[in-house]
Amino acid sequence: MVDPNLANELTAMLQGVLTEPGATADGLGIGRPAAGKTGTTTLSIATWFDGFTPQLATAVWTGFISPKKGDFLGYMSIGGHYWDQQIFGATISAPTWRQAMKGALAGQPVEDFVRPVKFPPLP
Repeated sequence: MVDPNLANELTAMLQGVLTEPGATADGLGIGRPAAGKTGTTTLSIATWFDGFTPQLATAVWTGFISPKKGDFLGYMSIGGHYWDQQIFGATISAPTWRQAMKGALAGQPVEDFVRPVKFPPLP
């Protein structure tokens, strides 16, 4: 079992992915406490964003189902939008996650994560 305070510390760090300037998905907050992590494979064959609130966790994946040699997420048209650079987890997956979570949580009460307590110093 994971120490609950350790889980709270990790959650606090992952909240920064959505809120801290310069963070991977900065500006993709959903107007309530949320945390998450982007991901991109080598050569951008697949990207994803996994995120959660105290009430709901979801993941969005973008990529090639059966990649072939030379496949690369970037410099391509997806859903009528041309991507003129490499696609990362924060490029398509995170905004899709944001839209889905805002819709799924509409009308739900805003809940906060449990704040971590300071760990005692190591011996």
